[in-house]
Amino acid sequence: ERQKEILDLVSEYGSVKIADLVEKYKVSRETIRRDLNYLDKIGKVKKSHGGATAVIPTSTSSSEIKIISDFDPLKYALCEKAMEFIPDNGTIYLDSGTTLAPLIKLLGEKGGYTIVTACLTTLNSLINTNNTMIFVGGQINPVNYFSEGFQATDFLKNIRVSVAFLGTDGFHQHNGPAAKTYAVAEQKHAVIPNAQETIVVTNSTKASDTALVQFASWNEIDHLVTDDGFPEDIYQKISKQTDIVQISKYST
Repeated sequence: ERQKEILDLVSEYGSVKIADLVEKYKVSRETIRRDLNYLDKIGKVKKSHGGATAVIPTSTSSSEIKIISDFDPLKYALCEKAMEFIPDNGTIYLDSGTTLAPLIKLLGEKGGYTIVTACLTTLNSLINTNNTMIFVGGQINPVNYFSEGFQATDFLKNIRVSVAFLGTDGFHQHNGPAAKTYAVAEQKHAVIPNAQETIVVTNSTKASDTALVQFASWNEIDHLVTDDGFPEDIYQKISKQTDIVQISKYST
């Protein structure tokens, strides 16, 4: 279970540090090293000095796409619900993160979309499917394989999409979804005005997680696709500003 969680962290953030994992799991450095050695051996991560980084998967057909987060039934169910908002032959901006990762499999299986992404892992997974792929230009972050910088932001300011799917690192102490870094927040913010519908997909636990930079107010988001685990006061506050689409966390 710990190794599965470590894979989720690597998938979401691009890399992990041994010191952070020791603190998170309250185990020895040697235990974490053994975990990372094993994950490196089976090709799931690449060991680095003091931690591990993500491995870009080889291109596959849609029937062969395997995303770690697909095995989380709640995340998969959230993405299935999110798929209902995509028009036929729609143009989509697809953000990165473990909660949105099942969308890669779902979009690959259905096909017929134009998909814009700044994530090399997403691009590589969908390049051989029946979708038209557009990659956001800019400087590649070698840690998370994400295109970033002013070139990426300028590109996103000049596109138009039917639906933008965005993730969030948390929104405790914010009046809207937030990200861990300014660069990521800036890109998410750039997409929002250019989407006919903007959808944040997240589980309810992010309501208690704090992230550094708010990238939108809730009233700028058209739909929040989540589970029914919100505290009542938070649900009432957010529901006054955006449409909350909930699934039961206990039925997945």
